[in-house]
Amino acid sequence: MRFLPLLVLLTWLVGAPVGTAAPPPLIVIGISGVSWQDITEETTPHLFRFASHAATGEMSVRGAYPLTCPADGWLTLGAGARAGDAGGCRELSPEQVPGAVTGTGAAYHPDLGLLGKRLAQSGVSVLAAGGEAALALTDDTGEVRGQVADLEELADLAPTHDLILVDLGGPAGSVTDDGPRAERDPWSTWFSGPPPGADEGEMAELDERVGRVLAELPTSRIIIASVADRDRAALGIIMDSGQSGVLTSASTHRRGLVQTIDLAPTIAAHVDIEFPGAGRALTVTDGSRPDIEGATAWARAAQGPFFLAWLAAFALSISLSSRRLMLAVAATPAASVLTQILPWYRLPGQVPVFLFLVGLIATAMAFLAHALAARPAAKVAIVAGLNLGVVGLLAAAASPLYLNSPLGSLPQEGGRFYGMTNMGFAVCAAAAILLAASIARLMSRHSAARLTLAIGAFLIIIDGVPSLGADVGGPPVLAPAFVLFAWLLAGRRLSPAALGLAAASGVLVPVGFAILDYLRPIDKRTHLGGFVDDVVGGEGGATLYRKASQVLAQWPALLVALALLAGVLAWWRRAGIGWGVVDPERYEVEVWAALALAIITLGGALINDSGIVIPLVAGGQIPAWLMLLRSRPRAGDKRGRADRAPDPSRQPGTGGEPSRRAAGAD
Repeated sequence: MRFLPLLVLLTWLVGAPVGTAAPPPLIVIGISGVSWQDITEETTPHLFRFASHAATGEMSVRGAYPLTCPADGWLTLGAGARAGDAGGCRELSPEQVPGAVTGTGAAYHPDLGLLGKRLAQSGVSVLAAGGEAALALTDDTGEVRGQVADLEELADLAPTHDLILVDLGGPAGSVTDDGPRAERDPWSTWFSGPPPGADEGEMAELDERVGRVLAELPTSRIIIASVADRDRAALGIIMDSGQSGVLTSASTHRRGLVQTIDLAPTIAAHVDIEFPGAGRALTVTDGSRPDIEGATAWARAAQGPFFLAWLAAFALSISLSSRRLMLAVAATPAASVLTQILPWYRLPGQVPVFLFLVGLIATAMAFLAHALAARPAAKVAIVAGLNLGVVGLLAAAASPLYLNSPLGSLPQEGGRFYGMTNMGFAVCAAAAILLAASIARLMSRHSAARLTLAIGAFLIIIDGVPSLGADVGGPPVLAPAFVLFAWLLAGRRLSPAALGLAAASGVLVPVGFAILDYLRPIDKRTHLGGFVDDVVGGEGGATLYRKASQVLAQWPALLVALALLAGVLAWWRRAGIGWGVVDPERYEVEVWAALALAIITLGGALINDSGIVIPLVAGGQIPAWLMLLRSRPRAGDKRGRADRAPDPSRQPGTGGEPSRRAAGAD
């Protein structure tokens, strides 16, 4: 009996549950203005050696403004959402944060210091050392949720904290300007090449600071990330010693590409707490890191020359009335995407080489269409089908060929990283309408109407499905436009029921896509489901306000578009055309196509941020539409006179079926 208490104690010790081991400390070292071109074994041996044993990727550092300053990067990291100092590119202290009006200048409203608040509530010990690292833990009242120290104290304090944020600065060249911040990229970015590499001496000094800090830190998981730009927008570096492979994030849906807003969810996941927001925790895939900056920096620089060259070719094709040149102009979007197959950005004279290759491929596509088809409608159908297939399918597949092209989601802009862009949407919408109109000239009316609905459904799926195009602003205008176009092709008159059906489709289709996306797991959602989540959480109004402010910021271009529309309507009225163009017995296919495209482009311009590019890019298909218009059968003018030809429903190429009125007369 004397040993009974000891036996009980031993039994309790053996049977007691073993506690879960605490995760190792997480150390996030932030640097500014460093791209992978700046990392070499000779100049930056510490960073080079660290990268060889870590998972790597490229970081989109875009904050609330086009140029991300160091203060913007740390504020964005702490909020888990895009933020920025409206006071300019300056060194910001926590005490200045309440008066900095961060984010509001660009219509963003981040919850500053949200990461620090969540960590403090969960009892996670946090240390911020050096530079502006403390801004990540600073809320909108200026309170810092964690301990702040100098770099000299880092070695002594680091072992007692669960999370350490370190700011080591970066090479010189960051813009320092206390003036108002630009809310949009300047026009010069469409013509500017990639930023030059950082000064080797300055990079060597930065690398030496990194080496000293790494030597002082305890054994732990370390993330080194560039959180700000240098002198112009570019992708930064990110390395994670806790993993191996290629870093990626569900917020970008692009392998090897992450955002600054992904760091807060990654930190939260490391200490096993939840963090709301658009960012996602970093994940790893196998393989080698793709050179996204190298493939996209020159594509961004080629945007301006590309559109100017396209405009010049457009004007030349109209003035010369050359069918081959018109087809080449119409085929330019598909050619610009297919050019990405070739590594043109690695050759000398990148932009001229790109323009030459686009022109060569577009010309080849035009000659192919001219050789394969005899009728103009068939030629237009081939080019339109190529545009829809190449641009639409590659956008839906998130192919780098599309994403890295001037029409794609160039990551330096930080607009979106996957799916269908406004420019790609404009190309696909115009191509789909032209394809439907061309086919309508080659088959019976009812068959053309059914095929038009099929083409519209195909485009809506690849444009709007969350796992494909993930486009919010496309389906609301695509659905009614294709419904009305097919309605007229089928020989039906417009009625309140038809207009109601078209309007309902424009609401139900995008709402259905968004709800389906919201029902998916949070790590699989796109911005469609994110918007539903905002609405459910009472923050949908802020998102709509931001979108509306971006649309209204384009007011000069919008005024020009409205003036052109007013001019067309005035001409329409003086010409006495009236509602004759929607008379299904006239079979005005080309005019109906123009009306459908007007619904798409003007509606898209009003409900999309930067939506004014939609009518401008779609206008590049006007030469193909003119080919279709000039080749249509002569069948009485638009005022209803039938002195040139008998009933158009009897004419070759107009469907071949007699209209209801003609059938009754027979």
